[in-house]
Amino acid sequence: MSFSNELMAYAILIGFATYVIISADPGSSPFSWHPTFMVLAWVLLTVGVIFFRKPRPGWTRIGLHWALQASGLTLAIFGFLAIYRNKESSGKPHFVSWHGLIGIITITFLVLTAFGGNFANFSVAISRKVPSIQPKLVKRGHRLSGAVSLTGLTLTVFLALFSVWFQAVTNVTLWYMLATVVGYPLVYTLKTTFF
Repeated sequence: MSFSNELMAYAILIGFATYVIISADPGSSPFSWHPTFMVLAWVLLTVGVIFFRKPRPGWTRIGLHWALQASGLTLAIFGFLAIYRNKESSGKPHFVSWHGLIGIITITFLVLTAFGGNFANFSVAISRKVPSIQPKLVKRGHRLSGAVSLTGLTLTVFLALFSVWFQAVTNVTLWYMLATVVGYPLVYTLKTTFF
C-alpha cells in the first residue's frame, strides 16, 4: 500500500472524528460525551496500530503504541461510562441495540487485549523464568487479539451510524458517504499490519 493510502486512512479518521465531535457539541448534554470520547478512542486506537507497524527504534515504537492504546482505551472507558450514566439517569435499558451489544463486547475485548499487550511486552523476560512461555506465540496472540479488537471497534462505529442520534444530525447523502468510507481505516490497517 502506498503512502497516499495511509494519508487517506488518516484523513477519514480525522474527518469523521471532527464531524462527530462538532455534531455532538461536547458538554451540551451528558450524552454528548459518549460520541466524543468514543470517536477519539477509535482514532487513537487505530493510529496506535498503524504507528506500531512502522519501523522505528525499539522503545519509541513500543512506547508510542502503548501511549496511544492506553489513551484510546481510557477514552473508550470514559465514553462507555458517559452512555451508561446517561441511560441510567433517563431510565433507558442498556445493551439493547446491536451498537450497544457489540460495543460492550468490544470494550471488554479491548481491556483483555491491553492486558495481553503488557504480557507480550514482557514475555521474553517472563520466558526466562517460565520456559514454557513462548514469546513469539504470545506476541502473535496479541496481534490477533488486536485485529479482532480493531474490527469490533470499527463495527461498533459503523453500527453507530444507525443510531437515532447520528441519523438526526446527518443528512442522507452524507450518511451514505460516511457509511461507505468508515471501514477504510480498518481495511488499510489490517492489510498493512496483519496480512
